[in-house]
Amino acid sequence: MNRLDKKFGLCLLIISICSTLTFSQSKNDKTVVGTVGNQKITYGELKSNMNTPQNTSPTLSELEEFLPIYLEYKAKIQFADREGITKDPQLLQELHQYSKQASYSHWLENRIKETEFEKYYDRASVELKSEHILIAVNPNASPEDTLDAYQKLIEARNKFLNGTSFSELDKQYSSKQGNRSMGGDLPWFSIGTTVKEFEDVIFSLNVGEVSMPFRTQFGFHIVHLQKKRSRTLSREVSHIFTRAGALESKEKIENAYSKLNQGTSWAEAVLQFSDDNLSASNGGKIGWINYGRYRNDFVDSVMALDPAKEYSKPVLTSYGYHIFKIDSIRTYINEEEKKQAYMKEFLDSPNFKKSNQFVIDWLKKEFKTNSNQSVLNSFVNIISNADTTSIKDIALPKSGSSIFTFKNYSFTDTDYHNYLDKNYPNASARSYSANWFIDFTTYAIDSVIVDLTVAEFPEFQETLDNYKKGLAVYQVNDTYLWSAATVDTTKLIE
Repeated sequence: MNRLDKKFGLCLLIISICSTLTFSQSKNDKTVVGTVGNQKITYGELKSNMNTPQNTSPTLSELEEFLPIYLEYKAKIQFADREGITKDPQLLQELHQYSKQASYSHWLENRIKETEFEKYYDRASVELKSEHILIAVNPNASPEDTLDAYQKLIEARNKFLNGTSFSELDKQYSSKQGNRSMGGDLPWFSIGTTVKEFEDVIFSLNVGEVSMPFRTQFGFHIVHLQKKRSRTLSREVSHIFTRAGALESKEKIENAYSKLNQGTSWAEAVLQFSDDNLSASNGGKIGWINYGRYRNDFVDSVMALDPAKEYSKPVLTSYGYHIFKIDSIRTYINEEEKKQAYMKEFLDSPNFKKSNQFVIDWLKKEFKTNSNQSVLNSFVNIISNADTTSIKDIALPKSGSSIFTFKNYSFTDTDYHNYLDKNYPNASARSYSANWFIDFTTYAIDSVIVDLTVAEFPEFQETLDNYKKGLAVYQVNDTYLWSAATVDTTKLIE
């Protein structure tokens, strides 16, 4: 007798079920087809646990084959429960890791993707023209520098509302990089071509409206929406290109145009004349062109071309001279095809990222969060007065006062203290950063992500339960010798 036989007596009893598939569904589902220990297995349970192609039902022959496999699986789960395998620390740790990552994936696939795509699709039908003022602020800037930038932009905004031109205000207020303003006029663009924080603000404005100051990774901005129009259809383009600034560029592009008119093939002319080495080996193809990814004058030139013509005359843009060829204009057979194309575009855009941080940032915006500034300020003041003392040696408050809330979850100053002790034990008080608290809020949400997912998606608990059972069965298979019981399934098809 093997080890498993000694530990667990297995009894399987098969009783008859409906003999044809025409039998009433409700009656079939309640019919008991077997028992494992004292647990009855019904026809409905057997059928629902058998994997079959979508929208198809298993045949009686398939069920006959699956029945002993499923009963053995149930027996192993009972054995794992009885032997304490389902409470094994290593198994629970693996379950914890899976549960957390599965939670993030579940949010992405079952809530975030659909919600964000709806926004994306609505916005994707228009293009915007705007101008902005940017004051560069380091991500780790002090509260004083942050407040100073905010107040300057409020001042600039008020001046604009009182009649000062935006271009003058850009010269006065925007940060400079290489003697050039970091703000100013922006080209036409649609969704997916700028950072999401900027995009969310500008798409919320009406034409003529100027935003309140807001922050991106570049610093603080105000943006003025000048115009809005329907999105221009993208054009797939090839070109022959000669660089701007070279003395022979104009002559070279005119020679290329002359050769084309004399019958030289497009492919030959590209290889002979084009300075764009990346596209020359592929017939001059530069892909789909639209506003937001290239300079405005270049896109304007492409959009002004007559697609019926085989190729254009030489055109000068800020890049250099071009002879363009329109290969295709993007159109859609129907709304479904358009949505599919935009979905692919959306999944490749900054608007959707398969990362845990992206999910947490989305949750912070979607659900109510609140930081208790008075508790946080008291906490930070104690650290600030400690100078060079290590964080772990500071007698920080542990009052249990709420310092951060997310949805219906509350985190205390004690939680924050414990977080700092664990993550910055040797850091000095002088090195304290406001980003530590931001990181703590991310940590806090991460710590409840599984509970939150189950609360929002009750069916997710079944996914976790099934994974735990799978781990337990795997451990039974890996640890014990298992002799499958002989099961008589003939009554399944009587």
